[in-house]
Amino acid sequence: MRAHRRPLSPLYPKIRFAFTDHPLTVWAGAILLRLYFELIGLRGALSPILHPFTKRSPNQIPAVDVLLAWFYGLALGIERFEHLTRYRPDPLLPHLLGVTRFPSPDTVQRLFKAFTYRHVTDVSEALMRFTLGWMPAVSLGHTLDLDSTVLCRYGTQEGSRKGYNPVKPGRPSQHPLLAWLSERRRVLWATLRAGHAGAANGVRGFLAQALTLLPAGHRVALVRADAGFYETPFLEALEQQDLPYIIVARLTGVVRRVVLQRIPEAEWRGVGPGIDVADIQATFPTWRGHHRRFVCLRQTLSERPHARGRRLIRVSGIHLPRLCHLGALSGRTRHTDVCGPGRQRKSDQGTQGGSPPGSLLSPVLRRHRCGLSDRLCVVQLAGGLPRDRPAAVLV
Repeated sequence: MRAHRRPLSPLYPKIRFAFTDHPLTVWAGAILLRLYFELIGLRGALSPILHPFTKRSPNQIPAVDVLLAWFYGLALGIERFEHLTRYRPDPLLPHLLGVTRFPSPDTVQRLFKAFTYRHVTDVSEALMRFTLGWMPAVSLGHTLDLDSTVLCRYGTQEGSRKGYNPVKPGRPSQHPLLAWLSERRRVLWATLRAGHAGAANGVRGFLAQALTLLPAGHRVALVRADAGFYETPFLEALEQQDLPYIIVARLTGVVRRVVLQRIPEAEWRGVGPGIDVADIQATFPTWRGHHRRFVCLRQTLSERPHARGRRLIRVSGIHLPRLCHLGALSGRTRHTDVCGPGRQRKSDQGTQGGSPPGSLLSPVLRRHRCGLSDRLCVVQLAGGLPRDRPAAVLV
C-alpha cells in the first residue's frame, strides 16, 4: 500500500504542511529568560520580599507569579497594562514560563497599587542587592557617575511639575536622579523626583543610600558628576567620606578670573595636537579658605573643531573660546584619572558666549596670557587625586 504524501507548498516545495494536536506558541523564545531567572534564583529571592502581598483567596495568583509575569511581559514588548491580554489566551505560555496562569491587567495593577513608598524602597533595595551580588568586583574600584534626566509627562502623574525641560519647555515632567557604575555599565541606584527639583536636590542622602547597596568587596574609587552637582555642601560631603571626585564647574565670574588671570602661559604644557594642560590650586570666598585643585585642558579649535564647552570670552572681532570643567582633586588621585574618565562624559554645558566685564577682559588683552586665538579650555576641579605626576599626563 502506498503511503500518503503530505501536501507541498507550490512556492517552496521543500516545505511540507501538517497539523498537530500539540499546543504551539509564537513566544517560545521567552523560555530563555525563564532559564536565566532559574539560574540566578530570582523566584527564591522574590518570595520573602513579596510575602506582605500574599492573598488568601483559593483562586489567587501568587504575587511572585504576578511580578514574574510582568517581567516576562516587559521582555516580550508590552508598553501598557492592557497589552498583557494578548498573552492570556495562549495555553502553552504559562507552562513555558513556570507561572500558574498569566495575570490580567487589573491583577497587575492591584499588586502595584498595594505598594507604599516603603514597599517600593524595600523591594527595590532587595532586588538591587540581589543583582549586585552576582557582579564581580573591580580591582581598582568602581567609577560612580551621578546624573539626572528629564522624563516628559502628558498626564496627571504624581510628581509631574513644570521645571527644566529641554525637549518640551513648559511641559510637566519628572526629574529622576541616577547613580551609574561606569565599568560594569549598570545602574546602582535611582530615585524619582518632581520635575521642578534641582539637579543636586537631595544628592547627599541619595549618594549615602547608593553606597550602602554595594556588596562586600566592592568600593568606589571615583565619583564623577556634571555642573548640576557643583555645590559646596556636596563637595564637602565627598571630602568627609574620603571619596575622590571630578565635578564640572559652573563658569561663574570667579572661575573665569581664575582661569584667565592666574594661569601663566608658561605653565601650559602640550600633550597632543592642539591640546595643552595646566593645573592650579585656588579657593573661593564661600569655601572659607579651603583650597581645591583646578585641572585645565585647553584645545585649539582649528586643530580640534569638534571640541565642546563654554566660551570664557567672546568679543566682537575676537574669539577666545574656553571650555571649563571643574573637578575637585585630593592628594591621592592621579592626573590620568581626571581628564581620562572626564572625557567619557559629554559636557552638557554647550557652547555659549557672553561679553565679560571689562575688569576681566582687559588683563587678557593687555598680557595676551591666553593667546587670542581659537582655543577652548577645559577646567576640572578634582578632589582625592594624587599630585605625583605632572598635569601633562592628564590626557
